Amino acid sequence: MKNKKKINTIFIIFLILIVCSFCLLLKLYFSTNSYIKILKMNWDIVLPKEENQLFHYSEPSPHGDGIRYHVIDYPGDESKHSQNIVFQLEKNFIGASQPTKDQIDYVNQLLAKIDVDDKYIPDWNRCLLVYKRQTDNSELFLFYYSDTATLYILESFI
Repeated sequence: MKNKKKINTIFIIFLILIVCSFCLLLKLYFSTNSYIKILKMNWDIVLPKEENQLFHYSEPSPHGDGIRYHVIDYPGDESKHSQNIVFQLEKNFIGASQPTKDQIDYVNQLLAKIDVDDKYIPDWNRCLLVYKRQTDNSELFLFYYSDTATLYILESFI
């Protein structure tokens, strides 16, 4: 009887260790799930690792809808590393064009709903735009200002 109690105790401790290890691994995985990874999952957009996130806004919602706005600045020096990052970034904008007046007006309407300092809103006419829309009417506006290698990402989830 005493032996059986020891075996049960060891089994319970072993089971607790397995569950705790699994929870720790899940927490580690989700804590490294950067915004760039989330963009890949949601929009199938491959971007270089975030270098310097200047601004981010995500509307709290239990359903995941609302507006998200991020401004990411990539390095502007002449190093090989920086040149590779800019090359990776610019691959997404091959064939992209400047936004239309209607798109700019719509983006400004969305941004008016959130608190964004004017210094994080570029001259949209000087940016290239990649626009995507999903079947649920969620939208992605990916603006790239090549002079500063800055990316402006606006998502609207319905």
